[in-house]
Amino acid sequence: MAAIRTNVPGNPQHGYKDLAPDMFRNILVTSFRALSKRKFFTLLNISGLAISMAFAFLLWLFIQDQTSYEKHFRFANRIYRVNADFSMNGKRDIYSNCPRPMGPTLMSEYPEVENAVRVCGVGGLFYHNGTLILDDKQVKTQDIYFVDSTYFAVFDHQFLAGNPATALREPNSLVLTESLAKKFFPNGVDALGKTLHLPGFAPKNLKITGVVADPSTRTHLPIEAWVSWTTFPYQDERTQWYGAHVYTYILLNEANDPDALLAKFPTFYEKYMKQTFEELDGTANLILQPLLNIHLDPEYVWEPNPHGSATNVRILAIIMVFLLMIAAINYVNLTTARSAERAGEVGVRKTLGAKDEILLIQFMGESILIAILSAIVGLLIALVLLPNFNALSGLKLDLRSILEGRNILFLGGASIVLGVLAGVYPALYLTALQPVEVLKGKFATTRRGETLRKALVVVQYCMSAILISAIFFVAEQTSFVKNKDIGYNKFNVIRVNIPADTAVVGHLDTFAEKLKTSANVLGTTMTSYALNQEGNHFTPTLENPDGTRFQTGVDFITVDYDFVETMGAEVVKGRNFDRESRTDESSAFLINETAVQHFGWEDNPLGGKFVGMYPDTVVVYNVIGVVRDFNLGASYQKVHPTLLFLESETARVVYARINPEGVIASIEDIRKVWESMFPKYTFEYTFLDEELAAIYEKEEKFLQLLLAFSVVAVLITCLGIVGLISFSTELRKKEIAIRKVNGSPMSAIIGLLCWNFLLLLVIANLVAIPIAAYLIYLWLNTFAYHISMSWSPFLLAILISVVFTAVALAYHAVRAANANPVDALRYE
Repeated sequence: MAAIRTNVPGNPQHGYKDLAPDMFRNILVTSFRALSKRKFFTLLNISGLAISMAFAFLLWLFIQDQTSYEKHFRFANRIYRVNADFSMNGKRDIYSNCPRPMGPTLMSEYPEVENAVRVCGVGGLFYHNGTLILDDKQVKTQDIYFVDSTYFAVFDHQFLAGNPATALREPNSLVLTESLAKKFFPNGVDALGKTLHLPGFAPKNLKITGVVADPSTRTHLPIEAWVSWTTFPYQDERTQWYGAHVYTYILLNEANDPDALLAKFPTFYEKYMKQTFEELDGTANLILQPLLNIHLDPEYVWEPNPHGSATNVRILAIIMVFLLMIAAINYVNLTTARSAERAGEVGVRKTLGAKDEILLIQFMGESILIAILSAIVGLLIALVLLPNFNALSGLKLDLRSILEGRNILFLGGASIVLGVLAGVYPALYLTALQPVEVLKGKFATTRRGETLRKALVVVQYCMSAILISAIFFVAEQTSFVKNKDIGYNKFNVIRVNIPADTAVVGHLDTFAEKLKTSANVLGTTMTSYALNQEGNHFTPTLENPDGTRFQTGVDFITVDYDFVETMGAEVVKGRNFDRESRTDESSAFLINETAVQHFGWEDNPLGGKFVGMYPDTVVVYNVIGVVRDFNLGASYQKVHPTLLFLESETARVVYARINPEGVIASIEDIRKVWESMFPKYTFEYTFLDEELAAIYEKEEKFLQLLLAFSVVAVLITCLGIVGLISFSTELRKKEIAIRKVNGSPMSAIIGLLCWNFLLLLVIANLVAIPIAAYLIYLWLNTFAYHISMSWSPFLLAILISVVFTAVALAYHAVRAANANPVDALRYE
């Protein structure tokens, strides 16, 4: 032990500083020797810590991805999306977009608005898919928008060709990402100056004025083709303050004070919007949503793409912390439980002159060394599991992205912090042992140490119970939203993808009629909106059965005569549209059950009337029937009052119900009709049930991640509990032997060993239930429709905890009870 003495004879100033390298080497060698001597203990600790750190690291990667949206933009912290908060006769809707004049007018009125940009799908707000054509080559893109010329001044991109300041200034200008440009030209930058054709309702030849590098980071609004705003002029660009919404973003100046800008909105409203909204019996407000918050914020009406969930991210972050805590608790429990084994070593080393601080460093060093080894093993485990994790989470991580500096820094920092936190109590506990007592054989585990272990076991059980019960509730809610009655039959229905081209849209009625001639097509229908999207929102004037009029916010869609029958919807009062009626198309409409309640028409719903879109437009339609509520979009979103009008000219979507016993034949029949009528366009289709299932991808991924990582957390808890039970049994083997010699039955011995752990389990679950219930309540209330909370998931969580504890206890208790007492009594 000379290498770690605090002073050297003849040089009283010589101390730790000069001996630091030797001391460090000694601690390292001693630590490795101690760990190799206790192989089972070391393996148990490293495996628990490594598994915890591997899965915590994967969760860290997921959280990093979900919180990285928009951060690559230079002005991200000063960019805000302008959301319209409109209330119409008691119905409030918050739109993810706003009227077209909003952005330019805010910029002209207020100097703090440095810039503004509007973004809209080339086929309308929702329709951001299109086809670009070069000679005989057609390339379809899912993310093509027309944008203001200021777009690249707000959202900076790396230009490989072209000038960002002028690229979108002229009409018929087009900017492409490099990958999209390469689909037309082998060298993407060669696209500059070339022309592509954009078919649609207003076909255009677009000149490529810029090529940008493919974005490497995430955004809520991915775009790969930008068309200049002036390519599609709009008649009421500066005056229409209700409707004609577009996504609008503003860039504030360096002061960056959105609250100060919103404080000025009442004056703005008076000047520009008041007249319009008074005519509509409504009010308007604005929400300035920080760009960095959009992806994890709740979804507003007409979001361009599905969002993530801040609640889900927070829950997964909690699980990440739980994983590390459980591993640390295992280390503390196992180390203190084995304190009797290290007590002799401490006594001898103190007798030979080792100082408390040196022993403290020694034991802390062992803890940190275990944590670092665990981090290395954990990284290897994470790399092995990466393909499965990508499939589970929907991410596209690779070795390069995992080994980024911030990720390695997290893993290294976490291992050191975990090593320090997990090792500090065992180190203090062992260093405090008195050598005289230890060497006299009087060492025994203290009541304080036993109390700490019990408290930590309660914490482990508590976290496990919270996670297990959460799994059951999330699984139930996910199953509920996927299988909830949505008011129509979503199975065996295909949606034919319709290009935005008048040559196609103008002949959809003929296409639908031809499909009906196939024996494999059981029905067709055309609508203005896809059923996996929200309906259009507007505020019409309606008339009560007593003749009084009012305005209120509603959804509306246009359908054809066959919608109700083809989709398996149900008319619960009145009648459906009838081809034999000469007036249905010009003066009849249907409403849903929610509309009946919202309008107060329960007594006489068929006496209600639609008077007009605007107060000065009077076109009377009569309610002829009430349709059972059906969902537009996600089944967990609230069903709004909905009006269904009969019109085929505005149809943009065609659905066909096919023969479930001849799916392939049905699709081939539809393909033949399509190719005979529209040979220029490739036949594309999707299944309605798959489109609706995609809406719940967020919930499905969350459930899968929660399940996978919670199971790991519970297994690590089991690992620690099993180890602790093993050591607790080992410590009491002499007591058990004496009891057996004195005639104690096996059942009493098993009960002696099991009682404490089962009591701790009960206490932990009593603590966990209210905590879990509160967290689950908060999560469920993010859905408009959700399951009711019940006791069964909590009881199942308790049962699972009891089972894995009982199995471990039974094994060790029976083993201890069957052991020969002579062996235990001979031990000393």
